[in-house]
Amino acid sequence: MKNFALCLETAKTKYVWVIADDDIIQTRTLGFVVENLKKYPDLSLLSLNFSVRSIPTKEIVIERVFDINNEEVRTDGKKVIENCLAAGCILGLMSGNIYKTEAIQLALKTWPGSYDNAEGQIYWTAFCATQGSVKITKETYIEYASPMFYKTEPKEWFKRHYYELPLIYTKLMEIGYSEKFCRKLILRHFMQQNNWKVVLGAIRRWPVFATTTMISYLSLVSSCAWKVTFVPQQS
Repeated sequence: MKNFALCLETAKTKYVWVIADDDIIQTRTLGFVVENLKKYPDLSLLSLNFSVRSIPTKEIVIERVFDINNEEVRTDGKKVIENCLAAGCILGLMSGNIYKTEAIQLALKTWPGSYDNAEGQIYWTAFCATQGSVKITKETYIEYASPMFYKTEPKEWFKRHYYELPLIYTKLMEIGYSEKFCRKLILRHFMQQNNWKVVLGAIRRWPVFATTTMISYLSLVSSCAWKVTFVPQQS
């Protein structure tokens, strides 16, 4: 993440595109990107649809991440991102996002600690979507090589799943995303993506780390449940 951030911070061009060394970029992609950036100068975010291949098994596990039927330039970036988050789409693929440089650099200044969060790319993408128009492609242009952390690096996955991702949802509130929506994402994460068997296994393997992480996580979930249920929502 710090390497990505350094590349983004030092960019001098109007747009910046950082590509990971293990993702496959189709040969037609560069021409498509340049054409769109010229055609739509107000774009602050161009997201390329992609497939996902598991590194451990070498199998395609997701054919197309974004289920897009009508490829179009949108000016309601927050709504686009909220729809993607609600659908469970992967927003944190660095190779799949071309950012307007001034937008991504402002994102890094707004939350300097984002590069210490492995899911920080979700925040960067969501932030840039608020700074201009957005386009997500219908066709896939990239094959993402997924390390499948829950299998290969379970401790890293546990940290991402129970601390870093929920923190991203709270940070989205700070940049104008619906508080009610973000809190519901956190509650959905608890109700649908929480696994007590995994949690107990983590506590046995890494007692201090896992217990501290879960205390923070459950405190956040409890706070969101209280606010969603009892605190009047601002329009």
